[in-house]
Amino acid sequence: MYKGDTGAIEPFKSFESLRNKHLVHDENSYAQCLPGAIMHLLKRTHVMADIPVIALCLGPIAEAALRRVANSVFDMFRSRWLSQIVVGGILVVVVVSLVWPVAASQATNARQGKELEVEAQTIGELVDHSTDVIVLSQKRGWDVTYHGWFFGRWWPRASDDPAMQGADLAHVEALFDNMRQDWQPTYFVITDLADLVRQPALKEFLFATYPIVAQTDTYLIFDLRESLASPGDPS
Repeated sequence: MYKGDTGAIEPFKSFESLRNKHLVHDENSYAQCLPGAIMHLLKRTHVMADIPVIALCLGPIAEAALRRVANSVFDMFRSRWLSQIVVGGILVVVVVSLVWPVAASQATNARQGKELEVEAQTIGELVDHSTDVIVLSQKRGWDVTYHGWFFGRWWPRASDDPAMQGADLAHVEALFDNMRQDWQPTYFVITDLADLVRQPALKEFLFATYPIVAQTDTYLIFDLRESLASPGDPS
């Protein structure tokens, strides 16, 4: 294009040196790229997509760092096979130290998830898989209702609505009566017992008004189809 223009050779050499030194040159690891796409649901966050993207970006950097370490070890021991063993050992230690906590956490979460699933199935059987259940639970009760095969309406948590923490008995009764205007709930399922403690008026109302179907260390079920003849013990 610039044949015969002697002044063009200097910029050409400058860009050629830049190419040979930085990203776009074929000898650089960044040039060895594989195109791809990571798909996720529209309403999901981008956290899961960031993980493989970051891993792909850090791969060439890690390769360059390992090559530098390998050369340093080789200069130290003057033995390529010994340097490979040392670098390989360092790599194994680093990988294990990073992967082991994640794997242990995932195994723990899997066990806890299975226990919660079994518990939800038990709750579903206790409420006869009703679709008219009031639920006080984390995540609006989606986990427990899904695995327990029952459904209903969500009671506001004090953790999400600070007004519920200071609500008096009259407010709780009014909210409950408002629910019952166009709907007849059959059970009240509580899996967030800590939040029930934050709502003393609700706790007093339920224990004083309705019989208990089941009570464990992790959940509490009241039968809303009938009332107690006398107030119960809210303790």
